[in-house]
Amino acid sequence: MIGHVLAQRYELLGLLADTPVFANYSAKDQQTKRDVTIRLVQAPFRTQISFCMALAHAVKVQQAVNSPQVETITAIGQDSDVTFLVSDLTRSPTIADRIKKLAPFSIAVAVSTGITICRAVDAVHRADVVHGDLNPQNILMLGDGETKLQLAGIWEAYAASPTAGMSVLPAMAPYLAPEITKGGMPSRQSDIYAVGVVLYELLTGRKPYTGDSALAIAAEHVSTPTPSVKDFNPAVPTVLDEIIKMAMAKDPADRYESITDLMSHLRILQDSLRFGKSLAWPLSTTSAVRDTPKTAAGPAKNQPVAPRMSALRSDEDAEESRRRAREDRDIPLWMTVIASILSLGLIAVIGAFIMMNLSKPKLVTVPNIRDMSVEEARTELKRIKVDLKVSRREANEKVEQDHILEMEPPAGEKVREGERVRVVVSSGSKLVTVPDLHGQTVDKAKQVLGVLNIEPLLQVVNGVEARSDSVVLRTDPPARSQINRFGRIILIVGDQQMLQGGEPDQKPTDQNQKAPDQKTSGDPPKAQKPDPDEATNQYSTSIKVAGTDADINVTVDVTDEDGTRTIFNEARKPGERFTVRTRSKYPKVTFQIFFDGELVKTETNEAKR
Repeated sequence: MIGHVLAQRYELLGLLADTPVFANYSAKDQQTKRDVTIRLVQAPFRTQISFCMALAHAVKVQQAVNSPQVETITAIGQDSDVTFLVSDLTRSPTIADRIKKLAPFSIAVAVSTGITICRAVDAVHRADVVHGDLNPQNILMLGDGETKLQLAGIWEAYAASPTAGMSVLPAMAPYLAPEITKGGMPSRQSDIYAVGVVLYELLTGRKPYTGDSALAIAAEHVSTPTPSVKDFNPAVPTVLDEIIKMAMAKDPADRYESITDLMSHLRILQDSLRFGKSLAWPLSTTSAVRDTPKTAAGPAKNQPVAPRMSALRSDEDAEESRRRAREDRDIPLWMTVIASILSLGLIAVIGAFIMMNLSKPKLVTVPNIRDMSVEEARTELKRIKVDLKVSRREANEKVEQDHILEMEPPAGEKVREGERVRVVVSSGSKLVTVPDLHGQTVDKAKQVLGVLNIEPLLQVVNGVEARSDSVVLRTDPPARSQINRFGRIILIVGDQQMLQGGEPDQKPTDQNQKAPDQKTSGDPPKAQKPDPDEATNQYSTSIKVAGTDADINVTVDVTDEDGTRTIFNEARKPGERFTVRTRSKYPKVTFQIFFDGELVKTETNEAKR
């Protein structure tokens, strides 16, 4: 599906995740130029009327949630037999990704993350919506430490399908409150239970209950006592262990009354960690922080830093001191001077060594940034004061555009602050799908193809020049064919009558030629010269690749009166020289050359008359 344009508007750029109900893609909205997330409803659910109707209702309900911490599904659309959801794209990892790579988290980070999740869930509950599917896969971890919830309230559509519930159960079971397993419906209390499970997983790196199947795990939530976080992470404070146990209580009545109560306790704990205070359970929502108990002995008295020296010496001690002084003075002066110089030199060498090592940048461990977006990877490396360098870009059918394919040095190695991690970045699929442009105006077709970086060549039927009201009769290659990105297709265009009545049985004529005059005499018709305003002019620019070590990704954009398009995007060797060519019907074009995404040259060419 990568490269396909849904509803002649949303170009699918890369696969984000493939779940039993939705296939999630990053996409470009051609009308607004925004990056969006597209969720395609998978088979067989796309043909279940009850599911699709419930999904539309759930989308409408969740749009009442107004918070930057909660994803808003802005639209639900249809393309042929495919139903899809549209929301703004947030390029951030899920908490599931973070748990897999970094868990167990420190106490402070886990508490802070729990607070942000509670704040987001509170926004959902205030809109009278139950999330119903809270799990680390549906929570994004943003770069500033905040979180963002996805798919709030969509569980209602699962309940309307005879098969969706069992399809999503493996993902939901580790976070499913006992009352739901017993036949109840998701509620605010079940959301609180799920937050408790997520906190448990952040602190231990494991789920509280395991089993051979999703049903076995769900049964564990019902029958097995709530485990203690301290069993797997002894560093967890007792108060935090009790907070999680209360959130995960078997009986909903024993849990926190609201998500804000859970958030309040986490904030009290956060303050105690920040200021070194001790806490006792149960907490008071007003003031549960108390000073650290003093010892029974009371405050320690000031102690001297060294033993008190006696001011009196015996006569023997004084005589011994004088004798040693005389022996010291018997050493030749020149030996004393040399020893002093050597000592000073040794001190200088040691001092220089210490200063040199102190002035060196600190060693840091390279994190795993593979599969991250370039911007996300830059943010991750910025935290450890390391730069990111894009060595080259490679086409890849599996990894979406602008995501990391390879990194050097690899994750886990040590580098010094200020050094660079070189990466290979995916340029997306080599192929794009030719959209169905039948019946579209020429201007609209050009706009759609421009987003896909496909260059259109116009041909007209019956020798009639393309006009503003001309429409696309067909394309060559035809719609839904796969062609190379930055390639060309031919648009066969005509007027509305041809569209409605079918094309005449005549070969198309290039738009750059006028129809020959039809004469009654026996003389052959004379082909007219191309209109100079419509002539296709050829332009070129010469490029020398800078640098001395790694490959450079070279991108060339061309701008004319039809707008800007990318005509070249490849990795080239440092020092390599080559020429990039293009065509345009306009008398002037401007080339923009980028090395690793940085503009290095702008060149305007005019056609020779």
